[in-house]
Amino acid sequence: MENRWFGAVGAVTVLALLSTWMLAGPAHAIWVDLTPEQKDRAQKIGGFNASMGSVEKLVQPWMVQAEGEHKGAAILMTEFLSLAFAAMDAARNFAALQPWEAEDAIGRARGKLVFSVTTIGPTDGYADGLRGWVEVGGKRIQNTHWQNGKPEAQDGGFIADSTFWFPIQGIDPNAQITLHVVHDNGKLEWRFPVDLSKMR
Repeated sequence: MENRWFGAVGAVTVLALLSTWMLAGPAHAIWVDLTPEQKDRAQKIGGFNASMGSVEKLVQPWMVQAEGEHKGAAILMTEFLSLAFAAMDAARNFAALQPWEAEDAIGRARGKLVFSVTTIGPTDGYADGLRGWVEVGGKRIQNTHWQNGKPEAQDGGFIADSTFWFPIQGIDPNAQITLHVVHDNGKLEWRFPVDLSKMR
């Protein structure tokens, strides 16, 4: 089932870092508005992972499992991780990442917290009612955009991929936050504790 989470999230853009994480060193906070040095590091990590081929290892430092009754996994797609993915895809195609491609990858996460989320629900239509919000410092921040995929049957339930976008303004890049994914019927909720200080 966990392998399906990786595959499903991979469908929304998740691919190859535990080994890379060791190469990159520990993070102290998510990086916003990447410097040239940080961009270079992300591209080197992406290129390195192109030959490793391990989705699980690449995303491990950015992934959290759901707490509580309902199972799921969420990946925070930061500027750094998005750029590393783009560089990895280019390397896998034996091509150099073009500057405009790098900026496009970074732009997808700039000024936002972007979560790729995989959830497991009871019916084939449950994902239509999913919404998200982030709790930080006693405040509730609603998602600005979201996209819910069509659930697929698996192991007696249904699994679906969703993407949620939140504004990053006012959120400390060292903060501990909780991502809530809820169904609008109020009966389903997934909670993902995220320590931004451990990501980049």
